[in-house]
Amino acid sequence: MSEPVYSRAPDVVWRLGPDRVLVRRIGGAREHAATDVMGGAALVWLALDERGTRSELILRVSDFDFDADSGISQLLAAEL
Repeated sequence: MSEPVYSRAPDVVWRLGPDRVLVRRIGGAREHAATDVMGGAALVWLALDERGTRSELILRVSDFDFDADSGISQLLAAEL
């Protein structure tokens, strides 16, 4: 069985701030429309400029000192 491939949701726009990424779902319910992504999850979001498996994403951010697996899990929980 092959690893799942992850990508950013197609119905979101995002902006990079000094310490976070603001992600907004287009047409989403008002209370779930925007999310601040910080820390490791923000680095993983940036690494998703290209689709990739969990292993590929961890490799892309391996130069940074944080728990990449946790960052990926945070993004998956936010369903972005």
